[in-house]
Parts: sequence; structure tokens; C-alpha cells
Amino acid sequence: MKTNSLDTISKLITDAKGIAICTSPNKQSFNAGVAMALFIAEKFSKKASVVYTGDVSEIEPSFFDIVEIKDSFATKSLKITIDYSDSGISAVGWEKVGDTKLVLELKEINRNFDKAKIVMEEIGEAVDLIFTLGIADLQGLGSFYDKNKADFDSAEIINLDVNENNKKYGSINYVYSESDSIISLVLRKFADWKYTPSAQISTVLLYGLQKHFISELGDDVSVEQLAQESSNLKK
Repeated sequence: MKTNSLDTISKLITDAKGIAICTSPNKQSFNAGVAMALFIAEKFSKKASVVYTGDVSEIEPSFFDIVEIKDSFATKSLKITIDYSDSGISAVGWEKVGDTKLVLELKEINRNFDKAKIVMEEIGEAVDLIFTLGIADLQGLGSFYDKNKADFDSAEIINLDVNENNKKYGSINYVYSESDSIISLVLRKFADWKYTPSAQISTVLLYGLQKHFISELGDDVSVEQLAQESSNLKK
């Protein structure tokens, strides 16, 4: 199987129960993440959430209309099921002990109560495939990584970055330091995958490039400069 072929990732996407696109706290990476989520929806008819590790309140409201945007992975709950038949249980009490413990008390139970009748399971949206964009080192995400470490550890990761110091922590790593930007890398992968971006995806990517060039060249960037910089990314 060729590394650059769409076949490399299509089975992972098709088989995934939950897909998250995790971007660095960088607006260009965010736009690239939105484009990737739209690509997955268009090509595979699957939903992918964009998880932004920066300040979500700074994201322009219009983006919330086209993709699901979060500041963390899907939350989960712990469901406890108790089969109380022939157990003698008449009530369930609970109390907090200190700042870290929650104690449940089943009243009253028979001496021969079978603990196997207590079943615990996690419920909530699964995340088993994560795309990372512009993230050289997961641990560099600090508290965000600590909070979501279990998801990062258990999921397949497709890592896209232009930083030559990327740790290549993914199951699949598309790390090209010769690319000028994360958006140019996404465009490169679309070309490798024989995919022509839709008008909506192209608009999202161009908007990200515009924001990038304005930050690099200043607010008075001309149309000619923007066109020149954009053409450089295609080389």
C-alpha cells in the first residue's frame, strides 16, 4: 500500500466510531482542520468534530454553522447498573468524602449478595480516530494533553505537520518540513489523494491563508502580494 494513497487512511476513517480533528492554537491550523472535517464528510459521509486547543471564543461564529467545534474530546459518563433481585436492597445512599471521593451505599444487602450483579460501563461518544494538525509534540499541549491523554493513548492518530522537529507520534505521519504551511500540506495531501476540494473547502483554506499572510505581511497586504504568496505555496 502506498503511503500517499487515500487507501492508507480510508479504512481507518470508514471503521472509526468517532473522529476528531485536533488542531494547534493557531488560526491557520484551525482552518486546515475545518477543511479536513468537511473533506471527511463529503468523501466518506462521516462526521468529524474539530477540537481547537486555543481559545474557542476567538473563533468566528460562521464556522460553527458548518462543522462541530469543541474545546475537548467527547465527554463520557460512568453508568452503574445493579441487579437487586433477591438482594434485600431497599435504598441507595451516597455521600462525598473530602474533595475527591463519592461513596455509594446499598442498604440493606443479603450476606450472600453477589458483587457480579454490579456492572459498570462508560457511556458516551467514542473517539477512536484523531487527526492532529500542526502539533509537533502532544505533550506540548500541556493541560489539554493531560486532560485527554486516555483518548490520545487509545485512538489511531493521523499526524499532519510541517515542523521538522515533529515527534512522529501518529499511526500515520505526514510530516513535510518543506511545505510552507499546514494549509499547503493539506492541499498537498488532497492532491496525493486525487481529491479536488469543493468550493466550500477551498474558501475555508483561502481564508486561512489570507489571515496567515496578513499576520506575516501586515494589514496593508496588497492583492498582488497575496496572489504571489499563494502561488509560492503551490510550488
